Amino acid sequence: VQPDVVTHNILMEAFSEGNHWANALQLLVMMQSQGMQPGLVTYSILMKALAQGRLWAKAFHLYRKMQIENLRPDAVIHGSMTKACSDGRQWAKALQHLAEMQQQSCQLDVVTYNTLIKACSEGREWGIALRLLTKIQQFSLQSDAVTYNTLMSACSKGIQWQRAFLLFA
Repeated sequence: VQPDVVTHNILMEAFSEGNHWANALQLLVMMQSQGMQPGLVTYSILMKALAQGRLWAKAFHLYRKMQIENLRPDAVIHGSMTKACSDGRQWAKALQHLAEMQQQSCQLDVVTYNTLIKACSEGREWGIALRLLTKIQQFSLQSDAVTYNTLMSACSKGIQWQRAFLLFA
């Protein structure tokens, strides 16, 4: 029996869960060298693995590669890309990705905004984090405890304790 795309995806998932992202990426190269076309599932698995490894630059490269192959990213891929930027302390890249998501008319959820707020918090960009709260409200999304805890953290890191207190009150 010859391995197919599904077989490779299952193996990639196993490598990803074991934090062996390099092996998962190598499988992508193997697939393509054997004439297989990776799909959204393949890229979703790889993006999640790279996000877990905080490998924002590799995730960004993979995202661009996917676009070259004319695959339209789904919510999972966008979420993983945002998380990779956030965990990699790349708030500007995370916001750049937000702009791309908006250009593609992606439906953003509160989890995506919370990830963006976290990225801004890590970058001590409390003002941008607060503007993201405005976006959550503007799009009638339901903010949650994570939203406010992350915003208070951003304000605290920016020595804006008064603003943090106002969010709490």
